[in-house]
Amino acid sequence: MPRVTNHISQGRAAGVVKCCRCANPIVKGERYYQWAIKAQRGGTVYRQHESHGRPKQSQLTHSKMSGVYAAIEGAEEAIQAAGCCADVAEALRSAANDIESVRDEYQESLDNMPEGLQQGDTGQQIEERVSNLDDFVSTLNDAADECEGMEEEPEEPAEGEEAEESDGGLEAAQERANEALGEMNA
Repeated sequence: MPRVTNHISQGRAAGVVKCCRCANPIVKGERYYQWAIKAQRGGTVYRQHESHGRPKQSQLTHSKMSGVYAAIEGAEEAIQAAGCCADVAEALRSAANDIESVRDEYQESLDNMPEGLQQGDTGQQIEERVSNLDDFVSTLNDAADECEGMEEEPEEPAEGEEAEESDGGLEAAQERANEALGEMNA
């Protein structure tokens, strides 16, 4: 993973430095994040205004896994903004579909490898990644099913207790969804 550093722009005499997120220039005195993704020959330096927040995990790699990270990040944002349990379930299913696409890319790479390489370390790593992504997709779909089944109506308080202001099962659905998404990082 690249190291991300925080800088204050000193201005550039030769050329304009642009933000990779909004393509606006980073002007003298502005704070920004900078990171580099190394490649076999050289690398690329990225800069982003501090106002966009720290770079996300999907921005820090060029591997196929960036699609998985982007799906997780998108689902986390959608879950936070969800208005009901159905929205949470939809976010999980959308992430699962995106992750299935990445899994299919890995499977296609494995299928296109010569037989000897498939049995080697690289082939075994790809096979393991396909299996892990498949398990993760199942976990997300199971969590989506659970979220769809959660009640939207608040529970009736027990005798002698005050009724709580609640948004029904939404909080529980959001918690379950975040738990399922966290399984990829575990």
